[in-house]
Amino acid sequence: MLVMLEFIHKLTPSFLVTLFLPLMALGNKFPFGLVQAQTIDFQNQTITGCGNPGNSNFDSNEVLKLCIEAINIELEFGSLWKNQKFEEARFKLKQALTIWQQLGNKKKEGHILNLLAASYFGFNQIEQALPLYQQALEIYQQVDDPEEKMKALRGLGSLSEGDRHYQQALDYYQEALAISHQVDDKCSEAVSLSSIGGVYLKIAHPYNKEQIPNIDNLTSGRSLNEIRRQALDYYYQALPLAHISSCHLLSILNSIGVVYQHLGQEQEALKFYQQALTESRRRETNDSQASILANIAVLKSKQGNLQEAFTDIQSAIDIVENYRTYLISPDFRTTYFSSQQNIYETYIDILMQLHQKDPTKGYDAQAFYASERSRARSLIELLAEANVDIRQGVDPQLLEQERNLQEELDGIEKRRIELSRGYYSQAQADQLEQTRQTVWSKYKNLQDEIRLKSPNYGALQYPQPLTLTQVQQQLLDKDTILLQYSLGEERSYLWAVTKDSITNYQLPPHEQILSKISARKSASC
Repeated sequence: MLVMLEFIHKLTPSFLVTLFLPLMALGNKFPFGLVQAQTIDFQNQTITGCGNPGNSNFDSNEVLKLCIEAINIELEFGSLWKNQKFEEARFKLKQALTIWQQLGNKKKEGHILNLLAASYFGFNQIEQALPLYQQALEIYQQVDDPEEKMKALRGLGSLSEGDRHYQQALDYYQEALAISHQVDDKCSEAVSLSSIGGVYLKIAHPYNKEQIPNIDNLTSGRSLNEIRRQALDYYYQALPLAHISSCHLLSILNSIGVVYQHLGQEQEALKFYQQALTESRRRETNDSQASILANIAVLKSKQGNLQEAFTDIQSAIDIVENYRTYLISPDFRTTYFSSQQNIYETYIDILMQLHQKDPTKGYDAQAFYASERSRARSLIELLAEANVDIRQGVDPQLLEQERNLQEELDGIEKRRIELSRGYYSQAQADQLEQTRQTVWSKYKNLQDEIRLKSPNYGALQYPQPLTLTQVQQQLLDKDTILLQYSLGEERSYLWAVTKDSITNYQLPPHEQILSKISARKSASC
């Protein structure tokens, strides 16, 4: 028993909460009072861990009750997120955040802020993620929690990196790296070193060298290859740490391959790509495999091995397409396919190179088809859902729930308009907005459920996109032309499709196109 109690003493407050009540019941049956005494001590530890002991707003029982409620809400968040009910999951996090704030628990408040920020950042919702990471970091400047502080720093670093504020990103990553040294966290050290390497690799991109003001302050007049070698040095520092901690290893191996490829050392690049691919297959991480296979395909295509490159990129595409049927949420599907665009760009580029070598094989038609497949919402999906009642055959109870939620949303909007016409307090406005968010998240989740269970929707659930021939036969008449394009890092393509022909055009890289568009917009202002 003493051994068990010693073990329990080492548990976190969250676990202590779940153990507290059963132990109290057990203690009441013990004549010696040992368990009861120890349990009272655990209760005090738990209350201290859950909230601010000096918070006079709640007695110990209220603190314990709120703590259990917050922990249960966090568990609900995990389940909802796994089931792609993202809005409802975020709402749960906000509920937990409110409780931890009431309890004065700054550590848990910062933890939830980090989770919320990551949930928005994962969907590229930068404006929502940024202030949350900033709030979390502000908390951890005052409260000691190295792990959560590093998460906030790396999150802010990633946001800065995405905005091409590279010096700011480096500052955040370097601070996270220093903390990882202090606490001897090998995994965090590997991640921070890898992140710094990634920033230098982006700085070495020719487009950034030309387009970003004051980038010379970061490069100090060095050549692109010298900067790439600096990136490589950080990746090599991260590599043994990744092996030790089994953390971030695939990404680091893959990134080293990318640097060697940019340096023109193709055999070294291929060696690291193969290591990453072997490790990815061993771990059965399909998403990583797709990215690695795409990099191998790019390398082989530059070597002129187009057929081998085609085999590799086709395998990568198969992995990506396999995910399509699992993506219930339209928002998640949009985010996922946006993150995979480079793989489709490589696929299209290889097909168009094959077309140039042999225009009789129909590779251009395959490239057109691949361009359609790359979109989160294919043309046929949009047309089908616009013309098919996906609610036909759905459980009437679901449809009744949908009608009720629609009416509730309408009522909330009417109430909001009424309030806007007269005097109302901020508390009223906040309460109404909280109610609206709750109902809206339920409505979106119900729509996803209807999509999933509808027989009609099942019949067209993520159907195969239209081929070139189908587009020509089913969508185009003699007076209509369809223009479809694909932007790529080295080359972009445009297809002009009529009822009986397809014409292909090679365009400049997407960065050049975006630069010209930006210049044109500036000139017209």
